[in-house]
Amino acid sequence: MLAALLALSASLLWGSSDFLGGLESRRTTAWAVALVSQIAALVTALIVLAVAAPAPPQASDLVAPVIAGLALTVTALAEYRAMSLAPISVVAPIFAGAAVVPALWGIAHGERPGAVQLTGMLLTIAGIVLISRPERHRPETKARVNRAGILLAVFAAFMIGVVLIAYDYGGEGDPYWTVGLARASALLLLIVVLAVRRPKLKLHAKAVPVLALVGVLLALANVLYTTATTIGLLSVVAVLGMLSPGITVVWAQTLLHERLRPAQWFAAALVLAGVVCLALG
Repeated sequence: MLAALLALSASLLWGSSDFLGGLESRRTTAWAVALVSQIAALVTALIVLAVAAPAPPQASDLVAPVIAGLALTVTALAEYRAMSLAPISVVAPIFAGAAVVPALWGIAHGERPGAVQLTGMLLTIAGIVLISRPERHRPETKARVNRAGILLAVFAAFMIGVVLIAYDYGGEGDPYWTVGLARASALLLLIVVLAVRRPKLKLHAKAVPVLALVGVLLALANVLYTTATTIGLLSVVAVLGMLSPGITVVWAQTLLHERLRPAQWFAAALVLAGVVCLALG
């Protein structure tokens, strides 16, 4: 029961953070959103770490958090850019496809999925393909922009899956150190990338508080999710954690008045049904 509540709470925070980050990426840039949110996420993770005061990690426990951190940076940039190019209500369900990655990881390491789990993979992939189809009678330039957003969303989903795997491994050592080290690694990589590429951040002072909130929500969601994996079944925790795109869609529908076509609603339902099947399998 506690693991489920933690995972659901993580979903709420994750989904809200993704919505705010995606919204701000349209007003500033994905780079600015990633930088400020990553700084805030690291500060939050360090505060949680100081309060929890866990025992120092062993050297063997450092690999998973570092991998998670590297994947987090790539994920953040891809997510925010995708939501700036395509409707949030369209790309958010694609992020839920991240659940396929841990399932495939399990297969690669000797697990044999049952019929329900295989069905879940097929439903998820089918849903992503359907929701990716461009609208008819739409200007070609806009269609290209949306296709770029869709491709970035698929890539982001893959990277989210990598993060989920890394958090699961890291959580076996300590969830607080895992999140703290992951966030430190993520910020370090982002700073290196910014120093090399030197993109325009286009950051406005009014956006800073919102972007800081994005980071705080992310870090807290990471702690809740990683803690949930240590006390509950990963198959259950993962699916509850992947309900976050549904939260993002609700925010987009409510505040931005985005509307999906019937075919896109059907596709989104396929993705979520696939995630449920993966968990039940």
